[in-house]
Formats: sequence, C-alpha cells, structure tokens
Amino acid sequence: MQNNNIFLSYFNNRELAFLFWILIFIIFAIYHVNIRSSFINLIKAFFKVKLQIINICMIIYILIIIYILNKFNMWSVIFIKDTIIWATGTAFVLLINIEKVNKETSYFKKLFIDNFKFVLFFEFIINLFTFSFIVELILFPLILIIVVLNAISGTKKEFESVKRLTDYILALLGLIIFSYILIKTINDLGNITSIDNLKSFLLPILLTITYIPFLYIFALFITYEELFMRIKFFIKDNKELNKFVQKRILYLCNLNLYKLNIFSKLLTSYIPMLDSKESILIMIEDFKKVKKKGQPLEFKL
Repeated sequence: MQNNNIFLSYFNNRELAFLFWILIFIIFAIYHVNIRSSFINLIKAFFKVKLQIINICMIIYILIIIYILNKFNMWSVIFIKDTIIWATGTAFVLLINIEKVNKETSYFKKLFIDNFKFVLFFEFIINLFTFSFIVELILFPLILIIVVLNAISGTKKEFESVKRLTDYILALLGLIIFSYILIKTINDLGNITSIDNLKSFLLPILLTITYIPFLYIFALFITYEELFMRIKFFIKDNKELNKFVQKRILYLCNLNLYKLNIFSKLLTSYIPMLDSKESILIMIEDFKKVKKKGQPLEFKL
C-alpha cells in the first residue's frame, strides 16, 4: 500500500484523472470487438522492426541529452515523470509528423521559436495547480466532449447555433480555470519561483531544442531513402548507373536537407532521361545553377 502511495504521489490530480480515463478506454476497447481488433492492429504496427529501430534510436538520443543535462545540473531523478511525458508526447508526435519537414518551409526555425512563446509558461502554470481529483475526473470528459462538438459544429452552417453555444461554454470554463489559477499563483508565488519548478518549466524547452538535431538527421535519412528508392525503380536494370547517381547526389547534397528536398522534387521529371553517366552529370551541373528557391532546372541534353 505504501508503494502504491509513493507511485501515486508522482502524479497530480489532472494526470491521475487522465490515466483513469485511459484505463476506462482500454477496458472498453477490450470488450468491444471492432475497437479491440483495431487496437491490436495498432499495437502490431507500433512493434514493427523498422519502427522499433527508430524508437530505440530516439530513446538512446534522449538518454544522451538527459545525461548531458544532468552533468549541467539541469536534470535529476525528480524529473523522470516530466521527461517520460515529454518523450511519449512531444518527442513521439514530432517524430511521426516528420514529413512536415519537407512540406513546411523553415520548419526547424519555427519549432525553435515556438519554444519561447508565452503560452508555454501559461500551460506550465495551469499544470502546476490542479483541482481536486473528482473535479478533474469530471472536467476531462466534459471539456473533451465540448471541444469535439465545437469542432464538428464548425464544419457546417446549420450547426452554427451549437458552435456559438460551445464557444461560450469553453470561454466560461476557460475564465473559471484562469481565475482559479491566478488566485493560486498569487497565494503560492514562492513555490512557483522555486529552483525545481524553474527547472521543470525549462526542461521541456531544453529537451525539444536539443531534440531538433535528431529530427534533422532522421528527416535527412528518410528523404534520401525515398529518393534512392525512386531512382532504383526507374534505373533498375543498370546497377552501376544507379550507384553512380546515388553517389553523385550524396556528394552534391551531403547533409543539406534544403538542397536535398529541392533536388528530390525536381528530379522526378528528369529520371526517364537519365540513361547514361553523361546525362546525369549534365543534370547535376544544371542543378548547381539553381540559385533561388523554385527556379526551374534547365535540363540540356
């Protein structure tokens, strides 16, 4: 019983309420045939070898970051829970959404800047003070249902009245929560400004910033992999030419993800013409002349 109390003490009421509803969902999924089969398929997909290799690399990288932060006295065992929440939330979501790197310009710059927005401090304060367990238990599904109704009602004009009602309810709930947090903050300002709380606030910011190099390398790897698979498909009958073009691309783009993305997007229309080393060299020379983003290649044969 004492061990259970020690375990529960690591979580605040909001986190315990969240875990409770997750447990309810898992129990529901087990007893519901369709959800159970989908849930099992999701677990099987998660444990595929290739995905596990990526996850292991991510975990090793995070452990290295934690070791370095610990050396600089910015991490200790009291932050294990915060680290796990960040790893299973922010880190994992950023990893599975890695394709955004190739779709959005200045993705990493935006990711870096987002870590210094005031909303992060506001979220930290909100998570620092929670309601009683019963209140959190009721609030979680209530807010979730209202948010879902708000999102759905915003898709069709005939639901406009529902959209307005849910907007008012969310605004009212937000005002109540904000007022409660503000009073708690004023009454407990000394606790908020403690060293441990300051470290707890900075930890996810530091973890995300130091996680960016891993995301960059991973994005670079999958972009090269996708590009080489396309080349291999079109030049499948000539292994020597296939290796030649891959080596040239590696030499040309190396670790420059921006350059690699431009090359990858523009290469498609030229692949059918690449039937010799000379044509590949001409294409690469034309590619080098591209100075501005979006400028078309001049492919001269």
